[in-house]
Amino acid sequence: MKTLNLLNLSLPLFAMTLLSPLSALASDAHLRSNPVSSTKIVHSKIVELSVSLTPENVRLSRAGYSLPVVKVFIPEIAEHTLLNHRNFGAEAPCMATFETTLPADVIADRPGVESHEFSIVLKKHARLSKDAEDNNICYLRLEETIKSNIRGFNFAHSRTMSLEERPVADCL
Repeated sequence: MKTLNLLNLSLPLFAMTLLSPLSALASDAHLRSNPVSSTKIVHSKIVELSVSLTPENVRLSRAGYSLPVVKVFIPEIAEHTLLNHRNFGAEAPCMATFETTLPADVIADRPGVESHEFSIVLKKHARLSKDAEDNNICYLRLEETIKSNIRGFNFAHSRTMSLEERPVADCL
C-alpha cells in the first residue's frame, strides 16, 4: 500500500481531495432538506514505536476525559501524526485504555521499554448543506485516530479539527 508522508502534506491538499459520491446528491432541493455527508480515509499507516512502560509514563489521569483513565505517554507518536494528540497540560501525546483503571495492570511488575505497532488513520468528513443565506456550503472536518494493543490492553486516541467552510465546488 502506498503511503503519504504526513509531515510534508498540507491542509489545502486534504481539502482538494475529490469526494465524487457527494456530487450526485448536491442538488439544491435535496440539500435544503437533507444535508449530505461522506467520509473518506485520506491516509492510513502502521508504525512501530518504543513505549516506556514505567510509572512515569503509564498513569491514571482525567485530563481530556470526564473520568480518570489509564494513559500511556508516547512522545514519538507526534512525529507520525498530523493533529495534536496531547491532552491539556500533558507533556507528551498520549493514548488511553478503558479496560482497566489501574496503571499497575499495564506495567504488570515488568517496567521497561517495548516495541509496539500503532495504527494511525486520518479521515476526512465532508458535509454538504445550506448556510443561513441558503447558499450551498461544504463543511470539512479531519479526524485522526491512533490505536495499539499494549500488553493485552487496547489503547486509542482520537482528535478532530474543523476546517473553514468551503464552496461546494471545492468538495465535489
